[in-house]
Amino acid sequence: MGIPRLNAVQWVAGAAEKKAGVAKWFPVYRKIQAKNKAIIVYCTPQEVDLVRDNLSPEGLMISVSCRSEKEAKELLAENGWKDQ
Repeated sequence: MGIPRLNAVQWVAGAAEKKAGVAKWFPVYRKIQAKNKAIIVYCTPQEVDLVRDNLSPEGLMISVSCRSEKEAKELLAENGWKDQ
């Protein structure tokens, strides 16, 4: 975090940790954001609201894997995001 040229962090939980869910990592995400670094957060469609409610939108990229195109379009619509 002390590297001046480091602009963003892509946090990927280990395979054994994925079952814990995204909320387990909020303390880590907040430390990253406190250092004014952008962050990529990987979550399920069901966790998007939790991420949006608990992290700053500044420098936040949410990466979500949906099971179908229909699910992805519904998630975009529910969050007021544009379907590209």
